Amino acid sequence: MHDLDPFPPLPSSLHPFLAAAFAGSTPAPIAPPPSSALVAPRLRRPAVPDDPRRPRASRRPRERRPLPQRAGRGYTLIDILVVMVVAGLLAVLGGPEVMSASRALRLHLASQDVAHTLASARLYAVRYGAHVAVHFQPTGDGGYTVALYRDGDGDGVRNADIRKGVDPLVRGPRRIDHLTSSITFGFPPGPGPRDPDNPRRRIENLDDPIHFNRSNLASFGPRGTATPGTIYLTDGVRRLRAVRLAGHTGKIKMLRYEPDTEIWRRR
Repeated sequence: MHDLDPFPPLPSSLHPFLAAAFAGSTPAPIAPPPSSALVAPRLRRPAVPDDPRRPRASRRPRERRPLPQRAGRGYTLIDILVVMVVAGLLAVLGGPEVMSASRALRLHLASQDVAHTLASARLYAVRYGAHVAVHFQPTGDGGYTVALYRDGDGDGVRNADIRKGVDPLVRGPRRIDHLTSSITFGFPPGPGPRDPDNPRRRIENLDDPIHFNRSNLASFGPRGTATPGTIYLTDGVRRLRAVRLAGHTGKIKMLRYEPDTEIWRRR
């Protein structure tokens, strides 16, 4: 038998560290890797394809288009019937009150128009130092016209002088506003109202709503005096107004008549 070496020499191709370990010699020191090799390399994010749905900073924002509106469904027969029923109830319940309030308003406005006409005539007489008169003339359709005349012969304004042309026309004629077939000069149906001058007696002559000493002329003097009288206006149902003219002072008052108590109250 041949004696075999239990530790045969290692080939030199092996790593010197291993060869030295098995051969009993000290291995050569291993040089440390360079410092650049110890730094972990930076990982780059994979390129993400551009998403057209995500706006870029440099890209102009797209304009939002309005969404198409849905067409209305329209009205059904039940909707129309409900509206007609509600409108009918409102007309039945609120119609008389609305009409009454409308008549009251027009009556008040017509009374104010008459009062302003008389006040304007008085101002003209005082300013120009003349005798003037407001002439009321019916139009035949429930309305009235007013005209201002000036004394031309020194005896005051008279109807005869107006017809002859002696007393010249200063203003007008013009139609009084808010006078209709229902809102007019006159008295409401029924018994005559109490006389504002004497509440103990009633007005008997209901065919003449303009009382100026049996004339339809409201005269004014240079000192502001006037022919005393009253003009009555009605809505043809129940309401009654009066425009009164004082003689010595020429002041104008508006009165309202209460048929339940038969009392005249200042407006």
